[in-house]
Amino acid sequence: MAAIEAFAFDTHYFFLTFLVTCAVQYTCFAIAYGLQFDKITDLSGASNFVINIIIPLILANTYFERQVLVTVFIVVTRLYLAGFLFYRVLQRKSDTRFDTFRSNFLYYFGFWTGQILWCWGSTLNGIFVVSEKENPSLGPTDFIGIVLFALGFICQVVSDVQKYIFRANPANRGIPCTTGLWAYSRHPNYFGEMVIWWAIFLMSARAIHESTDTWGWATVVSPIWTMILLLFLSGIPYAEGANLKRYFENPTSRPMIEAYQRDVSPVIPMPQVVYRNLPMIVKQVFLFEFPMYEYHYVPPDSTAAQAAAANGSGKTDQQPDQA
Repeated sequence: MAAIEAFAFDTHYFFLTFLVTCAVQYTCFAIAYGLQFDKITDLSGASNFVINIIIPLILANTYFERQVLVTVFIVVTRLYLAGFLFYRVLQRKSDTRFDTFRSNFLYYFGFWTGQILWCWGSTLNGIFVVSEKENPSLGPTDFIGIVLFALGFICQVVSDVQKYIFRANPANRGIPCTTGLWAYSRHPNYFGEMVIWWAIFLMSARAIHESTDTWGWATVVSPIWTMILLLFLSGIPYAEGANLKRYFENPTSRPMIEAYQRDVSPVIPMPQVVYRNLPMIVKQVFLFEFPMYEYHYVPPDSTAAQAAAANGSGKTDQQPDQA
């Protein structure tokens, strides 16, 4: 009890959950760095969401209908994500994302610090609503949020399973996944993740509106932070841009990836015939088709490639310098 009273100022348990997140992630960092393996990296991240939502729910001890719904939704999605990612890394033995810096203490520490910001920042909205003392009845925003959550979660699970099955087939080695939901979005799993967190925010809207803590609206940072991570930092940038090199340099997959990048929306699912014919300005402004996702392939026999070879750089996959 004394420990809880020490955090009496922290009415929504933001500071407490931040400390818990730091403890969990840095402990897992020490294990992962010491053993030089990746098996607990994603598992610890997804599981930390569950911890962050359960602690304030129990401490608030109100268990309102909205609080229980939000808690169940977050726990279900994160347990699924933890289980799926853990199973996948067990199959792959390691995570190639960390090959270049797993043994570098500072870089690896920086990654785990970033994971703290992911786990805690993305759950701020959920933490607020499950610890809020006001309990307005469920309304339109809650029901819209429930429907959106279901759609987002289904999209995430189905796309993950579809891609896993596609990759498990040796015949698909070296070619992009363009089947199922992946025929309508280049990253339907990320789309589902974004929708999930906007759905949670919608479900919290009435509680925030009725709360005496008007700053509760600031927790909109949770879905926004999720979008920033996936669109600009650890999501799509890790999958596109320079990471498309393996497809472009393969004569078999090059026509496939060129058509895929041209015809398929990066995030929001839509028919290819619609996306293909939209002006680029519309794609960039409204549909997240950012230049950073492009890969500028330079054929080995091109003038640019020959010039690069003559200069000893050999970096034919780089964009030319812009004035």
